[in-house]
Amino acid sequence: GGVSHAERMRINKDGHVTMSSQPSFMAYGSWNYQASTYIWQGFATVDHNIGSHWNNSIGRFTAPVAGRYMIYATAHHSAVGSYHLWAFLKNGSLGGGNWVQSYDANGGNDTTSKTQVWNLAAGDYLEVASNATYANGYLGGYVTVGGHLVG
Repeated sequence: GGVSHAERMRINKDGHVTMSSQPSFMAYGSWNYQASTYIWQGFATVDHNIGSHWNNSIGRFTAPVAGRYMIYATAHHSAVGSYHLWAFLKNGSLGGGNWVQSYDANGGNDTTSKTQVWNLAAGDYLEVASNATYANGYLGGYVTVGGHLVG
């Protein structure tokens, strides 16, 4: 039988490298919490999900191969006199630093964001979760989460 070849990487004449199968995702818009864990899930829009490694229903990105993965999230908070804390979870546990915190002192709108590069084994997963004690006042349409394999 014949062998099928598919282009996986291209280097153009200017040296720009594109990898059309590189695992990557981004989801945004209105969303909700998982009731017991406060995992962010069910985003209104999934902009892209190359490789289908992002599960929007449960809010989880699963690494298909070992490597370094960049993940990012941005959230908008507005509830006078309240805090909102959130963090990245690796395999269900807090890791990679501290909670991201916002406090709305006067009814303004606060935006927080965080980007990290994680070493993951194949099958490891990343999630974003709010702190159950301080999950106040997020504006649903102003939240984004995404990530991709760096190498």
